[in-house]
Amino acid sequence: GKKLHSARAQLIERLSEDNLKQLLDRLLHEGVLNDQESDSVQSRNRSDGVRGLVDMVHRKGNVACSVFIRELCELDRHLSEDLQLA
Repeated sequence: GKKLHSARAQLIERLSEDNLKQLLDRLLHEGVLNDQESDSVQSRNRSDGVRGLVDMVHRKGNVACSVFIRELCELDRHLSEDLQLA
């Protein structure tokens, strides 16, 4: 959880709209999020959505954080490496 939390500000600034949507789909598929949670993130603008998603996943604990990081690494290797998540 600490890794994700420390990358929060950079994720809010740099995660693209497209990757946010793909990440939501993957987290929904993996059972980290439910439909309602995914919809609530998508109803916000990009930066607020990323902020909400990171906080939501962080509250769910280490397993959820690990899944988030794994999926992010697959989606955006460059950003993941920049943020030292990879």
